Amino acid sequence: MGNRRSRIRRGGHGSLRALSIVFIVLALLAVGCGRDRSQRVRRTPRTSPSASVEALESPADSPATSASPAASVRPMPKPRATVKPKAKLAAGLKSPAPVPSGGGSGPGTGPAGTPPPAAPTPAPPAAQTRFMHRAVPTNITDNYTVIDHEASNGNPNAIVYATQVWNPGGGAGIYNNKSIGVWYTSGFWAIFNEDGSAMPNGAAFSVDIRIPGASTFVHQAAAANIDGGTTFLDHESVNGNANAVLIVTQNWNPGGSTNGVYNNSAIGVYIRPDGKWAILNEDLTVMPEGASFNVQVHTAGDKVLVHKSSSSNVVGNTTWFESPASGDSDALLFVTQNWNPGGSPDGVYNDKHVGVTIREDGKWAVFNEDESGMAHGAGFNIRIV
Repeated sequence: MGNRRSRIRRGGHGSLRALSIVFIVLALLAVGCGRDRSQRVRRTPRTSPSASVEALESPADSPATSASPAASVRPMPKPRATVKPKAKLAAGLKSPAPVPSGGGSGPGTGPAGTPPPAAPTPAPPAAQTRFMHRAVPTNITDNYTVIDHEASNGNPNAIVYATQVWNPGGGAGIYNNKSIGVWYTSGFWAIFNEDGSAMPNGAAFSVDIRIPGASTFVHQAAAANIDGGTTFLDHESVNGNANAVLIVTQNWNPGGSTNGVYNNSAIGVYIRPDGKWAILNEDLTVMPEGASFNVQVHTAGDKVLVHKSSSSNVVGNTTWFESPASGDSDALLFVTQNWNPGGSPDGVYNDKHVGVTIREDGKWAVFNEDESGMAHGAGFNIRIV
């Protein structure tokens, strides 16, 4: 009897040991499975093809949603895309309009496919013609306003200059805080906004139409003449002429070419230490290869002056000046920023789109289109006609 109890107790301990071993094994298996499962879950996002696609298409990396040229102001020059317009436009901007006969593209598209005006009959160009142009619904197509004038119609080799005017004739006016240029489309020259934004109804421009001459020419930026954010000129009218007064307008397609290059920057001129004149981007971005500019060269006089802003002539976003145009609200003025008047080794950047306006007291002034305060020491070349 005593032996049986002893065997039962020993047998009971053996069963308990076996059960304990089973529980331990099961627990270890459960922990191992859980660890494998959690490791698999953690690895999946790192190796999933869909996760890789998501990373490539994220807004931070996608070229289609990168910052537009207008927002690319940098303290030091950096390269910027300078390819044909379709690839140059940032996301959200309007794509260029097709040019008839199968090629090229241009600064804007017509609303709902509106075609550009019919090509005019070419007219013999006058040596120079100046007038005020207003953007109105009948001449606005998307981001440009068509100039319809006998001196430029049908003449792709005309050299057109334009300066924004806030209030022709005085009174209230229209802001257009954009970099502007000119381009030739279907027999007409037009003024356009470089960033592709709509041309505002009522925007006004002083226009000067010229033919190529000794002091009127087109300059094109190329690898041989680009230095950072500048392109230097090599022309007999400016070489060695430190007192030249340059007026410059951007030209998208000189000679009516079907392809052009955008340069969505405020521009100015300056004279380099080596005595060469250059065109510069006020925002310091690298000058795009192929960017083109209409240049006219003058000598300072009563109606051609170099103005410098100072505490005595700055009021808000304007800098006023005395000139023969004072009191003449119908005068036509053209302005180009000048970084270092007189060839000074130091200059003042004014990274703003500028225009001209006539004040209530009859004095003309240069103003910043974005309404920001005018920088003191900024220089401007001004021509009055």
